Amino acid sequence: MIYVLVYFNILSNVPLLIPSHTWSIGIYTGNSPFSISPSSMVKNPVLTYKNIPNIPVKSVSDPFMIYDNMKWYMFFEIYNLNTTRGEIGLAVSEDGYKWHFDKIIISEPFHLSFPYVFKVDDSYYMVPESAASLSVRLYKADNFPTQWSWIANLIDKPYVDNCVLYFNNYWWLFSFDDTKNSLALHLFYSKDILGQWESHPKNPIVTGADKARPGGRIIKHDGMIIRYAQDGSRGYGKKIRAFQITKITTSEYDEKEILMNPVLEGSGSGWNAQGMHHIDPHHIDEHEWLACVDGRTRKLRFISNIISVRLGHNKG
Repeated sequence: MIYVLVYFNILSNVPLLIPSHTWSIGIYTGNSPFSISPSSMVKNPVLTYKNIPNIPVKSVSDPFMIYDNMKWYMFFEIYNLNTTRGEIGLAVSEDGYKWHFDKIIISEPFHLSFPYVFKVDDSYYMVPESAASLSVRLYKADNFPTQWSWIANLIDKPYVDNCVLYFNNYWWLFSFDDTKNSLALHLFYSKDILGQWESHPKNPIVTGADKARPGGRIIKHDGMIIRYAQDGSRGYGKKIRAFQITKITTSEYDEKEILMNPVLEGSGSGWNAQGMHHIDPHHIDEHEWLACVDGRTRKLRFISNIISVRLGHNKG
């Protein structure tokens, strides 16, 4: 569907009330990475656009967490209305339940989102979605968690929502192609995170709006490798499904759907009424999982100091 949004605020003194799809971040818990629900320890959402001071923000989304030095660190997209692009923010928690926003840690002259953060030996790396730069960019923490530097392009393609996995002495990169007439997941492999990346001979390994687009961190659980995918078959960002990767080699790839799907979906009311499209679960005890998730709702919001006209395809 084609839409046109026209925001006029000529004197920049009168705020405008406009409809807006807003993403927020919540904390879920459960006894497995397939069975999680809102935590009784918190009142969700734990982070919204209202928690970001001094700049107009439309949404916060795509959260990834890391536990280090007795603290939880969450990296997520902040959609900045001043720049009309995503930037990477940082929030901190002592217990994983109560969070406070720290600062924006990566801002580029192009859109960033989906900050897939991971550790290699004693160093932290991040592969944020950077399709607007026509590449898959790798960042390294100079001083974790607040200072990061771009160090390489892994793939010179405008792929989105990229996920990294280390398995059987190879690095694997899962990258989604959402360009025109393509909804396909591609796989690449390398012996070294900074080495030469090879395209998998089975590419694209998964196709379709219901299962190809990554929806969070790839995890290992009970001897299984689990890949989360967005199910956008009935609209963007509606629900999350889980798939077990049953075979991954330099010549073969196979996966099967987990029976407990969908893992996440919109609740029909409140902060995640219209959908959920991201999960990052962490195993914190024998039968306890802690996950950051996001959810979408539709709100009327006051916007000021904006004059713009936009034309495009409505993806939600």
